Amino acid sequence: LQAVARQIRNTFGTQHSYRIGGDEFLVFAVDLDRETVYRLGQEAEEALSRKGIHVSIGIRWATEVPSVNDLIKEAQQERSLL
Repeated sequence: LQAVARQIRNTFGTQHSYRIGGDEFLVFAVDLDRETVYRLGQEAEEALSRKGIHVSIGIRWATEVPSVNDLIKEAQQERSLL
């Protein structure tokens, strides 16, 4: 968990990165375009994989977020898109 948290901080910074329970993390990639977010997610996944840590990353791109819970559920459903 510490290695994953460290990679998230290194990739996305600390301002909008959170551990939301157990082995789940959440990042709000504020002010980044869609392509950059997907690229950074893939880079983080690959960096962890090189360390023998395999993660599942779900990304949900939205310009407006009426419900954080819905956004998290949608990201969890899109884990196979990277």
